[in-house]
Amino acid sequence: MSPIRIGFIGLSTQGWASLGLVQPLFHPLLASKYTLVALCTRSEASAAAAAKKYSELAGREVKAYHGEDGVSQLVHDPEVDMVAVSVKIPDHYTIVMQVIEAGKDLFVEWTPGNGYEETKKIAEAANAKGIRVLVGTQGYQSLAVKKVSWYLPTLCELCS
Repeated sequence: MSPIRIGFIGLSTQGWASLGLVQPLFHPLLASKYTLVALCTRSEASAAAAAKKYSELAGREVKAYHGEDGVSQLVHDPEVDMVAVSVKIPDHYTIVMQVIEAGKDLFVEWTPGNGYEETKKIAEAANAKGIRVLVGTQGYQSLAVKKVSWYLPTLCELCS
């Protein structure tokens, strides 16, 4: 099976996406399943720098898109199977809906929308279009999640 070709919106040379999200794609266990083919940032300069960095890591060209037009170009790129979105939450809805309308599978950071109503609309649109959506979270770093995770083995024992 061919690797899933990923286009990444919000991937620059620094920040959360570059440190926490894209690096695993280059690990040998995932590199045969996923391949980074395109990225989009706000500015032409950051897109060019990021494309250079990730092209070197990938050993092949990673396309660079930028700005609002770049988002549209990336989501309609026929070489992109799945789009990863890692931008500020207020920008999620507009970008995610373009991905869904283009019929691409989607990875988006939590929260998918800016509040319940946007998230519900995203879920309904994705369901209607029949695309797969993965929602990532940085929440595992939160104190509440760490506390629940610590108690989880005990709770599971009580349920058995």
